[in-house]
Amino acid sequence: MSSPPRQPLNLQRASDWEQVSLAEKLKYIQAKRARYEALAADPNLSPAALLAAKSLARSYAAAERLYHGAAAYEAKLNDRAEQARLMRSLGITPLDDL
Repeated sequence: MSSPPRQPLNLQRASDWEQVSLAEKLKYIQAKRARYEALAADPNLSPAALLAAKSLARSYAAAERLYHGAAAYEAKLNDRAEQARLMRSLGITPLDDL
């Protein structure tokens, strides 16, 4: 018996957002930023819609910067040498040193 096909993730739901990787979240945020930047460039937008599109593009750009920082931090934590340095700074002897 095969399992039913998995529903695609809806990243606007918090439960789905927690299930995806940091890289997937960053791609999603980049796509949203690009979408709203393109929308803000439309000369036919009303002033209110233009303001909303610019605001959303700016918000997604800020989120993108935060996620880039989080990705860099995650990569740093996955580096074994960095993990050992952090452990030593806390007074913990890394298992590699034993």
